[in-house]
Amino acid sequence: MAFEEDLSEFFDTADGFGVAAVIDNVTTVNGIIDHNYVDVTAGFVDVTVNEIVFICEYNDLPMHAVDKAIVIENASYLISSIKQDGTGRLAKVRLKKQKA
Repeated sequence: MAFEEDLSEFFDTADGFGVAAVIDNVTTVNGIIDHNYVDVTAGFVDVTVNEIVFICEYNDLPMHAVDKAIVIENASYLISSIKQDGTGRLAKVRLKKQKA
C-alpha cells in the first residue's frame, strides 16, 4: 500500500511546523529544519556534533541540488547530501552551515 498522507499541513509555513527554504536563489521549498546531535567516533574519542537536517517532500527539490546554496530563516547552508525516506515521498537534506 502506497503512502498517501497529505503532508502539506506539516510543511505549512503559516499554521504548521514548516519554514521556507530558498535553494540557489531560485527554488522555494517548504519543510522542517531539525538540529540533531549525533555521536561520532574520531579515532579513539567519541564526540557529539550538531547535524542540521531539512526534511521536505522529495519531488519539491530541484534536480542536482547537492552542493547548492540554501537559505533557511536568514541562515546560509550548503546541501551536502539528500536521502529519500522509505516511502519515497520525503527527503532528508543534510546541510553544512556556511560562514558569514
